[in-house]
Amino acid sequence: MKRALNGNDDDDIDAPHYHDLYGLPCEILVEILTHTFPDIGTTVNKTRAAFVMRLVSLTLRQIIDTHLLERVTTLDPSVLVVMDNDGLVLFKGLNNLAIGETLVTNEGLSRMTRLEHLGLTANRTINAKGIRSLVNLKSLRIGKGSRYTKGCLATLTKLETLKLRGCGGLLSDEDLQCVPHLKELSLTGNERITGSCFSTLTCLQALSLKAPYSVIDEQLASLSPTLQKLCISYGGRRLTDNSLRLMTNVVTLGLEGDVFFSDEALMTLTSLTSLNLDSNKTITGRGLSTLTSLKSLSLMRNNRIIDANLMPFAHGLQVVWLSRHSRVTWLSLCHCPCLTTVCLPYYSQLNCDQPREVLEKERGIRFFKAKRVL
Repeated sequence: MKRALNGNDDDDIDAPHYHDLYGLPCEILVEILTHTFPDIGTTVNKTRAAFVMRLVSLTLRQIIDTHLLERVTTLDPSVLVVMDNDGLVLFKGLNNLAIGETLVTNEGLSRMTRLEHLGLTANRTINAKGIRSLVNLKSLRIGKGSRYTKGCLATLTKLETLKLRGCGGLLSDEDLQCVPHLKELSLTGNERITGSCFSTLTCLQALSLKAPYSVIDEQLASLSPTLQKLCISYGGRRLTDNSLRLMTNVVTLGLEGDVFFSDEALMTLTSLTSLNLDSNKTITGRGLSTLTSLKSLSLMRNNRIIDANLMPFAHGLQVVWLSRHSRVTWLSLCHCPCLTTVCLPYYSQLNCDQPREVLEKERGIRFFKAKRVL
């Protein structure tokens, strides 16, 4: 659930930006609270803090019109802290669930037959048995602190997206061989997954590897026929230019931090439309010289790329991400007629003699601060 942005504690509880607070549409929340606490009303101004406290303290057995909950499709983890199995099953239409600390167990989870997206982080009540019961799952995220989940993928025939972060020894290559239909895989800090399963993932389109110390060229190369998005960050010493050169179908590439590919290998990927070189220490401007199709470029914490290096693809560049260490300025960006978005800490670092408001109005360029996510 995305929390409300730019809200303040003096806003009405039914203000538009509260429409998805805690995963519940505002009109449902107001109706539920009105039934349960008749003294609240729907027009009284309430602070956000008081509103949240009312919601968290609300037990589902107090709700009179439980049919309202059937319209809810996404539930915030904060609600699950005070919810048990009987409460969870009231949300019959739920298809997206993120679980942290909760009273919900395998029994309750197995009754959520419509669930398509599940996230587990620091959860101690749900294990492989509960996950295996969710045969309609399309997306699964398992994070740090989750319980023993080995063997949880065996029945997930519809699974398309798998993200494992800090799971340690919970899952292995053998587990991933059970889901050859995967389309997206993200691995961070999973030492038991060495890459020997990659050859069975014949449908994989997106792969993200953070600190892939065990993966070798042959394993990565086996994905080249279908892979369209590849992100490698902080590690991968056993990966060389030989595997990168084979990624001719990749259009989105991330080489973040200490990765060890050369300019020569990058120059062969002429179909790239999006490139992330955040904190990269090996790629120079020469590696960008043949990437004439680039539309998006991220240079957070990167001072190796300068204005002159953007010229080969300036005609099509649409999005640029910069940090205070970046050396790209308005000198090159002014030659980008398609530019729509620039992310950077300070507008002044562009060294542009035109006010920001003029560029936003006349050229339609948006300037904002945001964290890079590829």
